[in-house]
Amino acid sequence: MTLRLECLTIILQNSMEVTEEHKKEIEKRIVERVIAELKADRFNVQDLPPIGRFVLDKIDTVTEHATLLIYLEAFTQRWPCFKSIEMLEIGEVERTKEHDTAEKVLLLSKEGKIEEALALAKTMTRK
Repeated sequence: MTLRLECLTIILQNSMEVTEEHKKEIEKRIVERVIAELKADRFNVQDLPPIGRFVLDKIDTVTEHATLLIYLEAFTQRWPCFKSIEMLEIGEVERTKEHDTAEKVLLLSKEGKIEEALALAKTMTRK
């Protein structure tokens, strides 16, 4: 299972909500990348309307991180220069997963379920 699929599976299980603030942050990153691409002459003015339509038409439909990752994957397939934004989001999901797992390990330890805690902790180190 790829990291992306693993992240999607975890997200779908947890249904992490994407806030409007987070969507605005994604939009800001996209605008910053567009500016960088324009300055580097890798985009021209004719490239902007399809990118703008894609972002504006789809970002409002995103409500959970699973949908956000699918959206970003489709976006980077059309415009690979935005891959860093997708990878950043995948990294955030992975950190959330690790944090949740660590909390579960601590909870199991406090409950005296040491073997279960160790088994779960070992899953954190397998990548």
